[in-house]
Amino acid sequence: MECIEKVKEAWYNKLSDLCNLIKVMQTEENGMIKNNIEVDVKVKCIESGMTQAQLAEKIKTTSPYVNRIIKKQDGVVNKTFVQMLEALGYDIELTYVKRED
Repeated sequence: MECIEKVKEAWYNKLSDLCNLIKVMQTEENGMIKNNIEVDVKVKCIESGMTQAQLAEKIKTTSPYVNRIIKKQDGVVNKTFVQMLEALGYDIELTYVKRED
């Protein structure tokens, strides 16, 4: 069991590094939204030990729908919303705060 935990931790660290790199690249590239929500959802699933299929079941939808939302070309955040805030001179930053259960 300890071996599995070490593997999970290694994967989490690699994904966190990748997520941070993607965020930096995305911010430098377009400056519009400073989060990569799609990667963040995947990382949060790994942190929670939950698959996308389990996530879909928990929110009472299908696994293909969750996957489609995550892989959506324009991303999770509405493109028009991002463009409006950019035109107003704002970047968007999302903060994730773990709830106390």
